[in-house]
This record gives sequence, structure tokens and C-alpha cells, in this order.
Amino acid sequence: MENYKSFLFVLGIFLLLGHAKAESKTEPRSNVNLGPIQGWRSAYFCMMYNESASCLKKDQLSDTGVVDVSKEEVEKYCSKGGCREHIGYVLKCIHDVKRDFWFANNITVRLLNESISDGCAKNEAISTKNYTNRGPKVY
Repeated sequence: MENYKSFLFVLGIFLLLGHAKAESKTEPRSNVNLGPIQGWRSAYFCMMYNESASCLKKDQLSDTGVVDVSKEEVEKYCSKGGCREHIGYVLKCIHDVKRDFWFANNITVRLLNESISDGCAKNEAISTKNYTNRGPKVY
């Protein structure tokens, strides 16, 4: 009888643990990033599950790292509650989960943030479309 109770106890624990979710797709900052793969996945979740109504589809941040805002759109893009604010939250989320993240065009989170801030401060067009980084990646 004792073995039967132990078996049921272990089976119950096993079934409970099978339903536990260790990864949050909607709030990637709460993920435990023990390795580089989890960090990359969490950064991906920051981009995919943080869409905003204040950003047009073309202005949503993706893994390409391309931000392309014309001079005519800069004022609306940079205004309070605009797309810049939302992109800032997404970049902060990425930085929190994977500090050494770089986008497909080899731009880092810091450089993308600086490009957007400079464009908004100077009221100039913002574009990382033709960005090329010829320097080595330091890990």
C-alpha cells in the first residue's frame, strides 16, 4: 500500500510539472535566460508580441533592424505616445533580455536607439536601411 501512495504522489507531481510554463511569450523579461538560445528567443518575443496601434505596419520593429522614417513623418513618429516611444520600449525589452543583441543588418540596440534619438532631436529623416557595420563583433 505504501508503494501505491508513493506512486500516486510521484505521478501527481509529474502531471503538475508537465503543465508548468517556464517561458513567457508576452512578457519576455520574466523568462529565465540561462543560455544564449533563450536570450535570442526572448528578444524575438519582445519584437513579436509588442505591437502597437501607434505604429504603422512599416514602422514596427523587426529582426531586420530597419527603421525608415521620412522627414515628413518624423514629427508624428517622435511625438509623445508616438511610434518612437513604443520602439523605445521594445528596444529596452531586447536590451534587458539580450544585451549583446544585434539585428540582421548588424546594428546594435544602442546604435539603433542613438539613430532614432538623433533623428528626433534634429527633426531629420531616420533611416537604418543602408546601415553597414564593418567592425568586428565583440562578445
